[in-house]
Amino acid sequence: MAKPKTTAAQKREKLLNYFYTTKQVWTSKDIQKKGSKETGIASMIILDILKELTDEGLVDLDKIGSSNYYWAFPSKGLQIKKNELASVEAEIEDLSSRKRKHTATIAELELVREPTPARAAGLQNLKRLKSEAASLAKELDAVKDIDPASIAKRQEEIKVAKDSANRWTDNVFAARSWCLEKFGGSIDEEQFNKQMGIPQELDYVS
Repeated sequence: MAKPKTTAAQKREKLLNYFYTTKQVWTSKDIQKKGSKETGIASMIILDILKELTDEGLVDLDKIGSSNYYWAFPSKGLQIKKNELASVEAEIEDLSSRKRKHTATIAELELVREPTPARAAGLQNLKRLKSEAASLAKELDAVKDIDPASIAKRQEEIKVAKDSANRWTDNVFAARSWCLEKFGGSIDEEQFNKQMGIPQELDYVS
């Protein structure tokens, strides 16, 4: 059976782990030669991977004279992962807070909206989104060791959550427009927002 091909992400991880394991400062020539031998990564692409890692701040680079020196220690990698996890958790909390506000607003709007199949489907979708958010929060609480692949996955989940929140912002705006039109101008937008508890700053998640 043919040996599975190593992906670009796996090569990055192998080279980064090699830095963590050796705990040395390397010249570009030495890391190409030794790193290729120890990791199995072709020497011709090691510099390309190094550029990606230095651009992302995962590997440090210093130029002395005509030589480039590279290093990365486990303590820095751990701190980067902690910072990324903290950022992910903060974004999840912000999105959850926005969703709670939207949910409360939609619940109040139900009192003045006529029931429609579209609204019923929307409420069912909201219930699903709340369940997904709760599951994601539970996963984050259980995570102890975060690797780049896990962080990338959670960032994608955040994007999905943002898109969902924006769709519900659309629903709130649509419901407000429907009510203002139905009541024939007897109440303006500012008064409606105040009565329904819709924040004036309500806007799409960027």
